Amino acid sequence: MVSYCEFESFREIEYTCKPRYDGLSIVNIANTILKHFGLPTHGKTLSRDIEGRITAEKILLIVLDGLSVTILREVLRELDLWSLDLFELTSVFPSTTPSALASISTGLEPSQHGIIGNLIYIRELGLVVNVLSLSPQLRALSDEQCPRDLLLRAGVNVYQLFRIRKTIFEELTESGIRSLVLINKGLKNGFSRLIYRGAEIQEYSSLSEALITAISFLNSTDRGLAYIYNAVPDEVAHRRGVSSYEYYETVYYLMFSIARTVRNYAYSPLTVIVTSDHGLIDSTESDPVDMMYMRQLLRVIDAPPYGDSRASHIKVLPEHREHFAELDDVKSLQGLGFLVISRDELIKEKLLGLSEVPEDVKKRLGDYVLVSISSSYLRYSYNLQEREREPLRAVHGSLTRWEMTVPLIVFNLP
Repeated sequence: MVSYCEFESFREIEYTCKPRYDGLSIVNIANTILKHFGLPTHGKTLSRDIEGRITAEKILLIVLDGLSVTILREVLRELDLWSLDLFELTSVFPSTTPSALASISTGLEPSQHGIIGNLIYIRELGLVVNVLSLSPQLRALSDEQCPRDLLLRAGVNVYQLFRIRKTIFEELTESGIRSLVLINKGLKNGFSRLIYRGAEIQEYSSLSEALITAISFLNSTDRGLAYIYNAVPDEVAHRRGVSSYEYYETVYYLMFSIARTVRNYAYSPLTVIVTSDHGLIDSTESDPVDMMYMRQLLRVIDAPPYGDSRASHIKVLPEHREHFAELDDVKSLQGLGFLVISRDELIKEKLLGLSEVPEDVKKRLGDYVLVSISSSYLRYSYNLQEREREPLRAVHGSLTRWEMTVPLIVFNLP
């Protein structure tokens, strides 16, 4: 039932996994869809053995946020879905939602679209920007107090800011192929309009509602793409952990709903693709590392840490760059399982993509990236409310196999 792919490790560390942008990454899914419909691609497609499984002119793409390959394998076994082939792909780096979803919707690597984490330091604006809310990350305000889409309201052209010229939905629409995007209720905002531009966007309350809406849409058209994004697995994992009973039951329900609904409602040839944006690794209450106590480190940085808690970009004052890795605070982080990756190594190792990194994206990279390959993660409090939040029970964003490996299922109906 399962087809395995061999992944390249980073720095020869066995349990790390480099992104496989050459045909075994989520970024290749979008380009495979474009190629299937006879359109120019934005990059490399999936490997041939996977690509050839897409046969219908109607595609249902389902992205389940934070779906674990290990748990999914157990669920498929319990549901007796032996006929489904489960492939393993890699996420992008960082293995976090904004970067991954942007790649799935555009066929661009992070080096191309410029979304290198949840928080990005944008030199042109002089701000650390929260990508999901498209608003400044301000120390004086909590996420709830800082309104969404503040950059858009201020007249900032976010489309150029993040180098997203065309989504796959725009490419399809311009060729007369209809597309529909369905997202969880409450997620229709500036970021969703950015990465799903060109498609009709609808919100839904339950996965069953989304599935029936998507299949009805595909039943009514000769050629089309319906895309469903579901955030629930990731939310449950952060609160309960990947190893929890709650997470397992969540994945079980979602897969049961998908299998049952598509078989009951699809009456014309349909290709179903199920995948995820990233995996997760369990964490404990002792895993957060509070940077506010790392006074030595804070004295040498030129901007607040940004990116993600497990892949934090650090801009260092010029006089301290050469000896940054020798700081006692940095050595302490290494002892907790953090890798210190320089900007040059990040680019040389192609962690952000196979394409050359444009100069404006290079300027957004830190001088170093602190990447956790243990369950530890950094916590930098932009406001007091953040320090009061409960520790996460599962985390992602780094290069461990558990975070980087994502599932891919492709099957055709009838």
